This record gives sequence, C-alpha cells and structure tokens, in this order.
Amino acid sequence: MAGIEEARAGVESALDAQIAGIQPLTGGHSTFVVERLRLVDGRTVVLKAAERWRGSGEMLDAAIGTEIDLYSRVPQLMKWRPALLATVMTEGWRGFVMEDVDQPGRSLPPWSSADADAISVGLAAVHRETLDRAEIPGVIPYPPHNFWTRAADEGVLSTAWRTWAREMAVAASAVIASSAASVTPRCVTHGDVYDNNIVLLSGRLQLIDWAQVAWTSPARDAVSWALSAETWSGIGAATVLQTYERYAGEQPVPDRRAALAVATGFIVLRLGQVAPGSDQHRYLLRRLDPAATWLAQELDVAPPPPMDQ
Repeated sequence: MAGIEEARAGVESALDAQIAGIQPLTGGHSTFVVERLRLVDGRTVVLKAAERWRGSGEMLDAAIGTEIDLYSRVPQLMKWRPALLATVMTEGWRGFVMEDVDQPGRSLPPWSSADADAISVGLAAVHRETLDRAEIPGVIPYPPHNFWTRAADEGVLSTAWRTWAREMAVAASAVIASSAASVTPRCVTHGDVYDNNIVLLSGRLQLIDWAQVAWTSPARDAVSWALSAETWSGIGAATVLQTYERYAGEQPVPDRRAALAVATGFIVLRLGQVAPGSDQHRYLLRRLDPAATWLAQELDVAPPPPMDQ
C-alpha cells in the first residue's frame, strides 16, 4: 500500500501548489490521516484521507466518501462547514482538501457563556436549513442506536456502575424505542457535535467532521452539544438546551430523552472498553457525569453512583 506521500502528491496536483510544511492533526494512524498543510504560496489547508483497502480501512474510506458527498447532496449547509477545495483519489488513497478554519481568534473550550449562546444559536440555524423538508437522497435515516444492552454487560465497570447500568437499561431502551417509532420533525444532523468539531470564529459557527451525518431529530445534535458545554465549561446541559430551543423550537420529549439515552449509553459502553486511568478514560468519566445525572432526572429513576466508584 502506497504511503500518505501519494495522497499529498494528489493535493499538490489538485491545488497546483507544492506543500512546504506538514502538521499532523487528529487521526494519523496507518489507515487514516488528517493533516494541516502549509503551501508554498502561504495558504494553509487541511487534508483528510483514508487508505482505499478492505478490512479496517473500508469504514474509513466510506466515511471520507460520506463527507465528500455531503457537499453536493446538501448545498444548504455550505456556510456551516469548511469550504471544499479539492478531492483526492489515487490508487491507494481517497480524501479531500478543505479550508483551514482553525484560525487565530477561534474560541476554544472552555467556552464562555456568550460563546456557548452563539454556538446554540448557530446550531439552531444549521438545523433550520433542512428541518422538516423532503428527505435528502443519500443522507441516511438515523435510527437511535440502543447501546444499553451491551453497556450493561460488557467491559470493566465498578460493581456500583454495573448495577446502575443494568437498572437504567430498561428505561433507556424504552425511550429509545418510543422515539424511533414517533413521527416528529427531522433534519440533516451532524451526529458528532462536541469539542474539536465545533469551530466558533468571530461569533460564527462552523462544524467539521461530518462523517456521521444523518436524517433524524435535531435533538441528536442539540443534546450532544449541551453535554459538551457542561463537560468543558460547567454550563448546565439543560440550560444550554433551553437556549438552543429558544431559537430552534422546543424538542419533542421522546426525541430529547432518546438522544440523551443514546449518548449516555454510548459513554457507558466506551468506559468499559478503554484502559482505566488513560486520558480517554478520564475524558469519558467527565462526560458521563452530567449525561447520567441528566438522564436519571429526565426518566425519574435512581441517580448514578458517585464517579469515584
């Protein structure tokens, strides 16, 4: 399999400019690369590419294709994501080059209250672009995934958390099933509105990494963003959601609860899969605390155990 140099050569050909500097960003393992490239003309761009091979790389190749297709399938969202500058298709790699939106002045977490409000307003505007319109061909419907049956039994969790997860699984599964069967407003959702995927520059929101885009309830994104705000900035998730709803409209209760149940179940599942004490484990613990507490309140069930158990 050809190295990433092949994809970089494709970038130089597509942009008619040589690469003068390379800064690895997220990704970077053998089958998937994200890099900030400095060109000889002074521009900086971002390359996102995956190896074109079956096996572990197949999913990443498909994710790259999903992001590329989004630009043509959903032009309404152009202003809410970085500009697509070029696509790259070589014998060994598939990728695209996009505008570098990580510029001086970008607001990074922890976000201020004003920044959090701006993100909520921007996210509501993103959803309004496609809300309750005709379903867009090629953007898949998103059935809320139920991670709870696995989360309750897999991985390494404390006895207290395992007991809580098993008790929560019944109520959480019920609200997820209820939302999946309901007919409520739908739109194109990003699917991963958290942390580094949120770009706020001079008060203007853009979202990067659209590999999990789908057609579903806007609550999917709104809840994810609210949990990020509480995790990083200590702003109550329920309060952040209320700000979003002032501009987007109140989210149906089944959708809101299902989005929260899906997000919490995924965190619990991942906690049982990553090494205790690792950076990722500590991050998941920080994210689980507000998610589990909020979910227990929404479903009127026992609160989760303390985080030190």
